[in-house]
Parts: sequence; C-alpha cells; structure tokens
Amino acid sequence: MADFYKNASTAQQYIKMTADYDSHFFSTAALPHLKAGGTALELGTGPGNDLHWLKAHLKVTASDNSPFFMEHIKANHPEVDVLEISAEAIQTDKTFDAIISNKVLHHLKNDDLESSIKGQAANLNDGGVAIHTFWWGAHEEEIMEMCFNYHQEQDLETAFGKHFELIKIERYTEIEENDSVLVIAKKK
Repeated sequence: MADFYKNASTAQQYIKMTADYDSHFFSTAALPHLKAGGTALELGTGPGNDLHWLKAHLKVTASDNSPFFMEHIKANHPEVDVLEISAEAIQTDKTFDAIISNKVLHHLKNDDLESSIKGQAANLNDGGVAIHTFWWGAHEEEIMEMCFNYHQEQDLETAFGKHFELIKIERYTEIEENDSVLVIAKKK
C-alpha cells in the first residue's frame, strides 16, 4: 500500500474527511456477535472512528501500520492499547475474542487478504469472530496510489470459508445502494 496513511498531511486530510462518519450500521450489525467485555483487535483503526462504540463494550486493541494514526489514537484514546501492525501480516502473539475492521481489508490484494484471514484465525480464541466490511464489486483499482479491491459475496465466502464458519454475509448501503458487504464469521 502507498504511503497515503503514513504521510501526516494526507492522514490529517483523511481524519477531516471521515469526521462525520456514522458507525450505526456497523455497530448494530457487530454487537450481537461480540462477547460483552471480551477482547477485540481492530485492524486498521485509522483515526479511531469506531473506537467509541468498541471500547464501550470490549477491551479493544487498536492497530494500524500508520505511525501517524497510532500517535493520534494514543493522544485521543490513551486507555486503548495500540499495535503498529499491518492487516495482511498480523504480527502479534496476543489472541482475541474478535478481530474487526471497517473498510480496511479492501486495500489488500487477494493473496494478502488470504494471508490476513489465516492470521486472523491464528490470533482468535476458540469460538472467536471476525467481523469486516468491504466495498462490493468485482474489480480492483488504484485511487491516490492505494489499492481498492472490491469483493462479491461468493468470493468472500470462499476466502473466509477456509478458516471460518460463515455466520452472515450480506450487502448493505453505505453511500450508494448495496455498495458494501458485511462479513461475520466464527473461527472453526
């Protein structure tokens, strides 16, 4: 991935661009599948737009491969543990009850997504869940030097099905009608 999120100027632009983000759909969809008081790793925490609801229900660890975002999280959420890791190579010996990302894994090419899914299964406790959102589609493009890899339900079923029991895969609307896909899967 390009250095878009690692550059202080563009990362700050992203923080401003997402300041009005509404997490209602994601939190409503995810919460019934999360163990209250359990542990969660958020992959690609970015500016921390989902941390307010995550930390209200879970002991959350924020992660990102952007040092700028990690410093932002430390300054704004000092009670949250942080790990500077990439979503494709989850390099930690910690395990969690849930691993969550919201429009992060679409930045990974297919091989890296497979590596991430395998790593998630390895870092989840027995019965742990993976909850992720993706942009829906069947193509890949580069925007501002970043990979955007769009996925359809069947592709995600195949990718997650190797390591997880699928609980739910459904399309939903974030900006345009049915432009997104939610995946909820339980570790086998």
